[in-house]
Amino acid sequence: MERNNSLVYTPPFQWHLLRLGTLYLLFASITLASTTIDSLEAELANAQSGILRVDILNQLAFECLGSASDSALDFTMQSLDLSRALQYDFGEAIALSHSAKINQRLGQFAQADSIFDMALKLLDQVENPLETANVLVNKGRGLAELPNLKLAIATSKKALKLYDELNIDFLSSNTANEIGYRFWRIGVYDSALVYYNKSLTLREQLPNKRNIAKTINNIGVIYYQLGDYNKALDYYFKSLTIQQSIQNQYGISLMLSNIGKAFKDWGRYKEALFHFREALTLGESIGDNKAIAYSLNNIGSIYMEMGTLDSALISYENSLDKYTHENDIDGIILNLNSIGGCYMSMGNYSKALHYLNRAYEMANKIGHRFEMVIALKSMGQVYRNIGNNELALKQLQTSKNICINIGKLDLLKDIYLIISETYTDINDYKAALEYFQLYTELKDQLYGKQVENNIDKLKIRYETAEKEAENIVLRQKEQQQEAIIDNNRFILLMVSIALFMLVIIAATLYYITRSRAKANRLLNQSKEKYRRLSEQLAESDSIRELLLDIITHDLKNPAGVILGLSEMAREEFPENELIESIYTSSDRLLSVLADTTILSQAAFGENIPKESLDLNKLLVAIGDDFSSALHTADMTLSIEVPEEIIIKANPLIGEVFKNYISNAIKYANDGKRIVVNAVFEPESIMVRVIDYGKTIDESNRLHIFERRTQLDSEKKMGRGLGLAIVKRIATAHDGEVWVEPNKPQGNSFYLRIPH
Repeated sequence: MERNNSLVYTPPFQWHLLRLGTLYLLFASITLASTTIDSLEAELANAQSGILRVDILNQLAFECLGSASDSALDFTMQSLDLSRALQYDFGEAIALSHSAKINQRLGQFAQADSIFDMALKLLDQVENPLETANVLVNKGRGLAELPNLKLAIATSKKALKLYDELNIDFLSSNTANEIGYRFWRIGVYDSALVYYNKSLTLREQLPNKRNIAKTINNIGVIYYQLGDYNKALDYYFKSLTIQQSIQNQYGISLMLSNIGKAFKDWGRYKEALFHFREALTLGESIGDNKAIAYSLNNIGSIYMEMGTLDSALISYENSLDKYTHENDIDGIILNLNSIGGCYMSMGNYSKALHYLNRAYEMANKIGHRFEMVIALKSMGQVYRNIGNNELALKQLQTSKNICINIGKLDLLKDIYLIISETYTDINDYKAALEYFQLYTELKDQLYGKQVENNIDKLKIRYETAEKEAENIVLRQKEQQQEAIIDNNRFILLMVSIALFMLVIIAATLYYITRSRAKANRLLNQSKEKYRRLSEQLAESDSIRELLLDIITHDLKNPAGVILGLSEMAREEFPENELIESIYTSSDRLLSVLADTTILSQAAFGENIPKESLDLNKLLVAIGDDFSSALHTADMTLSIEVPEEIIIKANPLIGEVFKNYISNAIKYANDGKRIVVNAVFEPESIMVRVIDYGKTIDESNRLHIFERRTQLDSEKKMGRGLGLAIVKRIATAHDGEVWVEPNKPQGNSFYLRIPH
């Protein structure tokens, strides 16, 4: 029986535009989704035409796809039955497409793919290129989940061709971006660049800046994978600029992490760690688990490079928890490989193999070949370390073959070397030499590319400098000509006023002679005055130093007596709170006097005694002292300092952190939390105390460490000496202190001292 395709107006595409226009006007008049569904159901009840009922049922199914799967399925089945009864091919194709999407949401990707094929056959008959392209896009997404990435790419390419023919730039740009991502997943980076660049060209003509920033970042990721960190950083910074302009906090955090990764692979760990921590802070401030997880993984990689494996493992495990909570498969695989590598470095090979096998299985399932190579390479190293060279070679050869296919030459170079070393272990020197030659050839090839790049850069710099030198010579010649003209004008002017000046000079000489005599008398008087002031100032400093010595010395004796007597009374009356208070206060007084002595030594430029201090324990003890104040202010204090950091300092250094934390409680309590972390630098330790209160203005940040400076007039609680004392303590330790704004709000107070 011939199907009733005459019910579809000709040309079919015009009918579809008319249908879309009707449904768009229907949707535009409604603001809430629930109201839209109610309105469509009312339209359905009044619809007389069978074709119109099919179209409304399909629209109802579409509206319910996101939230009400059962309702979507019900409307879809009604549409299928009615469109088949009417032999309405287009309506049936749309209903089949909705049915396939429902199957995709249920994880039934193979069944969904078959249904999409049925819809495509019907759409071929009604010649509707737009809906055909839409179905192809959704089919490609399902194929990517099977995973069959190559077929997914081929399917999406067909959709892209149709969108291009229809000149729908928005859909073309999205589809090209998806194709680029799938090429990246299978490691075909050149093709990924082609489609990402096509997407970028189209998106730059559209108003959505967020999509532009995403694609620019994607191009940066490809260059990063290819080892071209200069280009990667260039694209990352471009994306970061756009993300900042649209205030996309997640995008900013992602860019900071990507920039940090490039710095890490350059070996510039300080810059890398700074960007990773900034990304983490921003991710925490917006509560985005993916941004937090990505930052934690990158921080773990820095700890791995520094050899602090326990800290690396903690970062990786926390990152894995966040990615697992978000069901982010790529992130889970990344951290499984990272944790496996960490356990391998620790020598815990059984746990290493457990995590690496999990990573490989998941990566293989979704076709993520780069992570497959990482897992296989690491497993090969583990098997070699435990003496199972046969399994080691099997894993390494497999990783080598995949690596050749994806063109990751820097990684392939390392695999060649490990294979060569493994053959050496089993005394197969011929094979070992073969792979070592492959390693050296590839290393020379990569090094040659670096040399070429450096030569090109130097050539550009030389040519630029040469052109600049030519410009300078031309400018100098022009300036010389102008100078000659100006000089002639000046000579003429001077000749015209010379006689007049002679008269003035004669009169002035007499006045100068008298003024000089008077000035000499005043100068001698001033010298005598400042000499007396200098003597008084020196005497004042001596008196102040003597007064400090007298105060600290004369107070120590009675304070020591009080402490001794209260200690004896404390032993006799252990339950007496008054005696306990006297004992505690006198002990504190002696500590204050000792600190005062050391502080006075620092103030007068004397060396102060230093000892080895555990930074983590010192900060935890200080945090305990503030527990009551924190509770009263309804604030939390987080100490994020590794336990292994030892500093060479006087215990007085604790006053710096006490002052920072106390100020945060007083002036930034609306931020509700304080974070203390530390960074181990090559020649120093940097400690940062972060609050989330009101950000200090830039002009005030320049003066905050000066004496008697207080910024918050409404909360004045002292004489403004605290941060001035902090600066003196830091100076006595050959250190420095400063403050920077915390994004998006608050302040970060720093202390850096040598270790």
